[in-house]
This record gives sequence, C-alpha cells and structure tokens, in this order.
Amino acid sequence: MLVVEDIKTREIYRFLVVDGCMQIGVVTLNSHEKTFDAERALGYVSRVKGQLLSLVSSYKHSYRYVLRRAYDHLKKPPFLASLSGGPAGAQETEWLVDQFAVKPLLSIGGLNLTQRNQERSSKLVVSATKASQNEGRFFRIQDTGGTDATRGFFIAVHAKRILKMMEGKDRNDILRFVKRGRPILIQLAEPEELDDVLKWLIHMRDSKLRDPVLILHVLDHKKWTDRIERLVDIPHARILTAGSTIVSLSSLIGALRRKLGNGWSERLVFGTNYPETNLGDGIPELLSYLLSKNLDASPQDIQRILAGNLLALLPIRPPYLKYQDRDGGVVAEGRLGKPAMQELIRVVQILTSSREYTLESFSYAHDRETGTIDTSTFVLTLLDEQSKRGTTVVVRQNPDSSLEVCSWSPQFDMTDVAQDPSNLKALVRSCSTTSALIFDSPVHLNSYVKGLTKCFNVRRPEELLAALRYRLETAEIPRGHLRLADASIGALGKSADDTILAMSQRKGQWWVARSIPSYEARPRTVMISEDDLRYLGLEIGEEIDLTGYQEGVVEAERILLTTKPQEDVDPGETYSYLHLHSRQIEEAVRPLLLGQGSKVYPFAKRDSLPLEVVRTDPLVQTGEIATLTEAEIMVRQPEFLQDVDVIICIALGKQMVLRDLEIGTPYSVGSRLKEALQDLENYPDFLDDLGADSSRLQVAVISALLILESLEENRSEGRLGLCIAGERLKKFSIQHGAEIQDFVDFDRDLESPEVRAALRMFLLDALQENKSSKATAHAYRAINEYVDDFGMARPALAVLIGDFADEVDETARPFVHALPTHECFELLRLQTRALADSKNGEDGNVVTMDSLTIQGLMGEFARALRRVERGQSSSR
Repeated sequence: MLVVEDIKTREIYRFLVVDGCMQIGVVTLNSHEKTFDAERALGYVSRVKGQLLSLVSSYKHSYRYVLRRAYDHLKKPPFLASLSGGPAGAQETEWLVDQFAVKPLLSIGGLNLTQRNQERSSKLVVSATKASQNEGRFFRIQDTGGTDATRGFFIAVHAKRILKMMEGKDRNDILRFVKRGRPILIQLAEPEELDDVLKWLIHMRDSKLRDPVLILHVLDHKKWTDRIERLVDIPHARILTAGSTIVSLSSLIGALRRKLGNGWSERLVFGTNYPETNLGDGIPELLSYLLSKNLDASPQDIQRILAGNLLALLPIRPPYLKYQDRDGGVVAEGRLGKPAMQELIRVVQILTSSREYTLESFSYAHDRETGTIDTSTFVLTLLDEQSKRGTTVVVRQNPDSSLEVCSWSPQFDMTDVAQDPSNLKALVRSCSTTSALIFDSPVHLNSYVKGLTKCFNVRRPEELLAALRYRLETAEIPRGHLRLADASIGALGKSADDTILAMSQRKGQWWVARSIPSYEARPRTVMISEDDLRYLGLEIGEEIDLTGYQEGVVEAERILLTTKPQEDVDPGETYSYLHLHSRQIEEAVRPLLLGQGSKVYPFAKRDSLPLEVVRTDPLVQTGEIATLTEAEIMVRQPEFLQDVDVIICIALGKQMVLRDLEIGTPYSVGSRLKEALQDLENYPDFLDDLGADSSRLQVAVISALLILESLEENRSEGRLGLCIAGERLKKFSIQHGAEIQDFVDFDRDLESPEVRAALRMFLLDALQENKSSKATAHAYRAINEYVDDFGMARPALAVLIGDFADEVDETARPFVHALPTHECFELLRLQTRALADSKNGEDGNVVTMDSLTIQGLMGEFARALRRVERGQSSSR
C-alpha cells in the first residue's frame, strides 16, 4: 500500500500496488546455488520502498505525489494484513506491494535453467501461493516454457515460440485462455519477435476467435529504442512496465496519450520481473517517475497502473478449480460486527494452519471503469485438500461496522461484471436479506462461527469449533507443554504428548507445544507454565486458539534470532543489553519448539525487545518447527542482517607496531573469538597475547575480526570487501568457476565454513605484513575501487582501521576527495591510537580506540549501519 500526499490538492491517497510479474525459483551455477523464494522477494520490495523514500525525500520539489508516513488507519489492507500476520510468520510494519503475480523462474539472463531447476522453481511457486503466511498475496502465472505447467490465473508465452506452440502440446491451453477472455502474458526478448505476435493475432482472427487479452512484456526496452511505440498499436493490449527505462516509458505514455487521450493509463501494468530487475531502469526510479510532476498523472491514472488494470483482467476466483457452490451466508450487525471480523480471521487461520485447507486466492473488488479499489469488499477461495474442490465466499465490511459473509452462489456467475464493487455489494445485500443468518449480539458469537463453517463447507466443523477460544491459565507443568482437558485433546484429534499449534490473537503470537491430558482441567481452558507465559509474551485470561500440528519436528543444530528494530533506541545500547543478558536469552529460548516467525520475550522489563526466529540449521520451512535442546543459539540485531555493502580495510602504517593500547574487555573478546579461530593455526598464541600493552595492529586485527563475526549470519544480497593496505595492497579474493572476484557475496559465500575460515586467516595475516608510510593512501584508494565495483544500488559502509599517522601525506588527498557524498554511503574510521595523540581527520566519522571494548566497538558499528540504511550518513 503506497501512501502519498497530492501536493496539488493536499489530499492523502492510498494506492494498492500489485506486481504484475515476479519470478520465483532456484538458479544453480557450477557449485553455487541461489534461491529466489517468496521471502526473498518480499525483502526485495522492502528495499525498493527504502530506495523510493530516499529518492522522494532528496528531490521533493520534483514530485506531485510525496510519500507520507503510513499511520495505522492508512496502512496495509486490514483483512489481508491480519491474515498474513498470523501463525506462520511475523508481521511487517508496512507494505509497498500488496499482491504479486508470480511464475516459475525458468531462465535468467536469456539462458534456460536446467530441467531440475525448472522443476524446483515450479514447486516454489506452488509453495508461495499455497503454503506460506503470505499465500493470500500471491497469484500464479502458468508458464508454457516449463516442464510442469501448474495452472494459474493467466498464462505466459514466449513470443519467439508462439507460432510453433500453436502446433504443439500447449495449443489447447492457449486456446482455452483466448476463448475465455483470460489474459495472456507475451514475453518479447527482441523487437523482431513482435512480427510473430502480429501473425498469431491475424491467425486468431482468421479462425473466428475473439481478440486475445494481452499483456506485453518487453524484457529489455533498451534494445527497442524508437520501435517501442509499436506496442501501442496492438488493440487493447496492456504493456508491462518491467524492463523499461524512464525514456522508453515516457515515449510509451506520450504515444498512448496521443492515441487514447484521457484513457492512456488503461494500457499500462506495473511489474518488476524480479529477480531480473537490472535490464531497464531501477524499479524505484520507475515508481518515482510515475509520482513525479513531470508525468502529472491523476490519482485514478496512478491507481490503474499500479493495480487496477491488472485486477480488471484477473478472474475474481481461480478459474482452474472445481467448486462446491451453495446459497447462504451469515451477517453480524451492531456491536457484533468488529468481533465477527476477528472470528472470520481466526477461522481462516485455523483452517489453513491445519494444512487440510489452503487459501487459494484473495481478491479485492474494484471498478473496471475507474480503476478504483474497494478494500471493504473482498473474495476469498479456500481449497479443500482432500476433495480438491474450492469454496468461495464474498465478504463486505460496511461503514456501520456490520459484516456480511455470503457463499458464492450460481447467481454470482450470471453476470460478467461481478468484479464491479457496486454490483458485488448488491449481490451480497441480496444474499443477506434472503438466505443469510443474521446475528446482532455478542452472545451469538458461537452461532456466528457455526454459520461461517457452513459458508466454508468445513468437513468436520466440530474440530474447528473445538479449536477456538480457550482461556489461558498457568500451572506447574514442564516448559514447552500445554495441559488440556482430556476431552479437549480428543476433540482436536490428538492424544497425550502430541504437538498442538497455539495462536494468540492479541500479539499475533504462535507456538507449538506438547499436550498433557488432564481429567481435572476445566473445559475450554488451556494451562501453560509461568515461564512460558512470560517468555512468550502472553497474559493470564487471554483467549488462545488451538489446532493439531501436522508437520514434523526438526532437531536444530543452530538457530538464529533477531530483535525487532527499535526506532528510538540506540543500537549500541541494544547490543550491550543483549550481550550482558545472553544467558537469560538461552534459558528463555531453549525449552521451546519454535519455527520461522516465532517470537520470544526474554526480558520482562523490555517487552518491546522480542526475539524472532530467522533461520535454523538444518533449515525449517515456513510452518515447521525445531527443538533446540542441543542447538547453538545466536542473536543478531537487524542492523547486522540488513541488505548493505560493507568494506573493511586495515591500514598498516609505520607506527602500528607501537604497543600503547589496551584491551578493555579481554575476557569478552577472547571468548567471542576463541570459537571463531579454534580451527586455525597459532590462534592460542594470538589470544594469549592480549593485555594492557597490546599493539595498535593487534587492536586493528581484533576489531576487524569482531566486525566480520557480526556479519557472518547476513544472507542478504549485499557484498563484503576485505583488504589490507601496507607496503602493498591486498584484497581478499574468491574464485567461482573461472571467475575471480575481489569481494564476498553475503548470500552465497558466507554459508561456507571454508570461506569464513579463509576470511579470518586473511585478517590474521595482517600481523605479518610489511608496514608502509603510504598505507592510509593505499587504503583510501582501495575503498574507492570497491565503491566503483559495487555501485550505489544499496547502502554502503566502509570501515577503515588504522592510526592514520600518515594521513596528512598529499598522496592520500585525491582518494579522500573522491569518496562518495551520497547519503547512503558512510566512512567509519576506527583510530587505533592513544587518546592523547589522536586527532580528527578531514573526512569521515572518527572513533578513537585507545582501549578496545567489544560493546563499544560493536555499538559504533551498529550505529553506522543504521545511519547508512536510513540515508542519514554524516561522513562528509
């Protein structure tokens, strides 16, 4: 949801955003493998949002629509937000893209992937659309180029193969989409391929078929130059923005305005084609162009492009399912309206978490004429995994808070404008007044839920009803367990010591525990240990929903947790607090069964500092859980896991051999590095030499090792550059096949123990390197080279460690002045000199380390990471 202020009218607009084409899959190159899954895609659009905010805030005078802070009443759509924040994952604070059309990643850079990778990509698409906490946000695209064409809302066809495909196995699929007026995504790699598309269209007309509904996807607009305007001449075809440049998009819009006048925006569809987003201009730049004064589009135009045009092409429920339609509905009026919405969310969460039902689709109503979106009316379809039949309900939340839910009935199919909000409202109202059950008091809540089970055609409604609303109490029972009445456990289809999934709506909390049956426990009551109550952030008396847990339990060897970003708390303070309370964290976490998105609240006095599971080894998938009895427990702040480029450089000046510094926290430093260095030669000698008279070089190497250790769990798309500048300049390099690169990729390299060991050895080698009076100049040159190699696609932090005694040398000045002045770049200089001898240089933040403490060092590093991520660098 994009929240903007129109500076012409001073009105606030919420734009729903739908990505018209995104790819999910696995790419393998030699021994390297990269997975582009749903979580990674969500991380990408989050980064796009940050870059867009940076652009708009830097050039506010250039925009008609200025991005605004999304307060609670302006944030993501309420139902979808609540559903996505349920038992399978953590809530995001805001969204940029609300829904995605996804297809399997079958090729990258014009090269086809292996059959095995294509099959895995198809499975990932199914996983994203059926077995994810965000499943309601994803539409499937059926791709004819793959080995397993999973049915979808529309179909993707490669233009160069379209004529041959009409004679092959995909012919019937394509004709079915044409006859039913469903969209066909035509991918165009070269300008010449448009001729084949035109021949195919003529062939369709000669065959007396209706004109196909087309979305034209030019993979790389840079190849088309002035020929891009030919796309405008294809009647009624939509054009995807993915792969475009601002120049080509401007040309297209100019041609559309000349041809269609005020209706120009009806022909454009927003899309990213992630992960292949580097063929045209960046997605933030394209979005900023749409919001700019230069385009000066109306709010209706913007909403059509960002979502309305695509939603107008998509059926409001999956056309490839068999359905069990029926008449009937349930209405909650008056004071029952708001709790009824929560009950609807509970029912959907429990049905989908049991894995017996899948949320197959979620669609907001919209107006085809204006492109406006009606988030108060939506349609959801559940798939019964046993019968493989779908059930669709339409939900309408009225201004008076009343809630209408009605089953999809045959009369809904009698009109082809069912996606018109006014028409849907009329149909829902008709259902509500003729065949719906009507409740108007909170005492009718149980009856209301029973009515919902009929609307959703639930096979065993008694199990769902048994799972709802247990009162939480404490008892002296083992941690990681729940005590229930024996009859309650039986109603859930479980027995003693079976796993049960518990959900708290108050905090969006979920966890899994083992059952303890009790003949003495009261019905509708669940008991938990006092420690679990505290560490899970729960309260006595709150309502808990239960369902049987169906997945396996993984024995985790390692688990990574992260803290929630704390906007108003210094990250250095957070680091110190976590460091001092590491034993308390372990005691809180270890007895629990946790999965991705699980939250733990280890600190009674700081409940705003929960820990959330990011990753386990072995990896647990979304919805699975791990037992942590023998696991190594690691905690990292979000600053150390964010998508950022980091450069670490040690300058070996002549005076770095002086022994005039001390290690302020030798025990903490030694214990932190001991495990990291235990497999390396001579590491005991290095650590045993720590003391009050440490050399400047020792402090520099230790600082670099500690920074490196804090980043080793980062799996973003960022890069790490490591160099030692002495008599000669040495950069750490790594070989991938025939390619040698002078940097490390966080996502593909840091998982390797061999790479991590090699990085540490490289830093330890600095102890033996020759010193030089030109070291700092060499270091500045290396930082500039890294910046040139990395570019500024993401925030970048350079950490320069040395005593800088030689910095006044004229040879360093050109490299200092060449450093970027971008607000998302920062130079953090760690000065290893006695405090009396230190002085600030002319550029960069300078931190003097006359005494090294692990909390002080990591606090400074975390603060610098936060500054560059927010575009608040003060380097220059």
